[in-house]
Amino acid sequence: MSYKPSHLTLACLCRDTIVKNLERYNAEAFQILDESEWEDIIRRKHEMSRPKRGKGGLDGTGRMNPAVTDKFLLEIETTLPHLGTSKVVDTLVWKDIVNFKFKSRPKGLMWPYSMLESRLKTAGETLLDVRKKENIDEENKKQVIRAIKVMCNSPMDVELLRSSGIGKSAQKFINTCSKNEKLGLEKESMHALHSLLKSWKMMASSEGVMMSENVKADENRSNLSQFGLSEHIAIARKNASWRELFSALKKFDQEKRENQGARMRERRQRLNSQRPKIVKVRHKSSNPKALKMTAKMAMVTTQSKMHQLRTEAKVTSTRRSPPVQKPAKGFGAAVAFATGSHKRKNATIVDMAGGKRLKIPTTRPPARDFKRKMR
Repeated sequence: MSYKPSHLTLACLCRDTIVKNLERYNAEAFQILDESEWEDIIRRKHEMSRPKRGKGGLDGTGRMNPAVTDKFLLEIETTLPHLGTSKVVDTLVWKDIVNFKFKSRPKGLMWPYSMLESRLKTAGETLLDVRKKENIDEENKKQVIRAIKVMCNSPMDVELLRSSGIGKSAQKFINTCSKNEKLGLEKESMHALHSLLKSWKMMASSEGVMMSENVKADENRSNLSQFGLSEHIAIARKNASWRELFSALKKFDQEKRENQGARMRERRQRLNSQRPKIVKVRHKSSNPKALKMTAKMAMVTTQSKMHQLRTEAKVTSTRRSPPVQKPAKGFGAAVAFATGSHKRKNATIVDMAGGKRLKIPTTRPPARDFKRKMR
């Protein structure tokens, strides 16, 4: 019998068996579970499917696929509504599903609205905490840089700017940094924060919010990338969780495909109805330049064909000609060269097909002159 650790109870063994074959069960099989038991199963599934080592991926641990598929979760939460409100499942699984299925989604739909608002509030609190310090260390500088990155990567509209209070926090931090030079922040980070705050002010001014005269004067040069996000943020505002954001993104993607198909059909119909008419057709022979170009092309084509034929003939002749005999080497050749006579031929050469040659040895006795020279 294999040894089992004492801390593994029968309930744990049953849970692990269910987790290993989780997606093989029907949705009705989980009716007896309450929300806490379902969350315990999902936690165990998420832990068992985690890579042993790695970085990046969906959750920073090297995970490339969600712990559970969206098809299985949708079936469970549709059949059993009491399991469809779990925050643990929303954070551990639905977040990975959204990041896996919709990697290139719009900037305004990167996070649920509640999480987007909390991210901006946390970044504003970080700036206000650092603002109160007279001297900041390297850790505080890293916190400020992370907060500025969060602000730059977040979409923005007037309502989100008002509810998060991030604009006031950023303005207070900039005023403190301009007065206190001991903070020693990098110029690039401060320049990015200045530009971001200016774009937010322009956006608010374009929406009718009363701003200073300097902002109104630069309204025409506002950052247009911020204005295109209002529609997406309005969609995200209706979604407070990752599972709701998944449904919204699925619907958004489907509508995008339908609109693209409608645009393509409209273009085809426009081409059929508004196709340009051919007024006059000119033959090539009426244009002297075209005739000259045609003659040159014909000459080049003829020359190239002749060159190709010569090359093929040269290759064929080299294949048919017998191979070049190399000068003989060795002791016999040296002796024959020293005595002024040629080397004695001991074999008969027969030409064969394919350019091959065969040497057949002879039984003739050596010549008398050779015997005399050897004496």
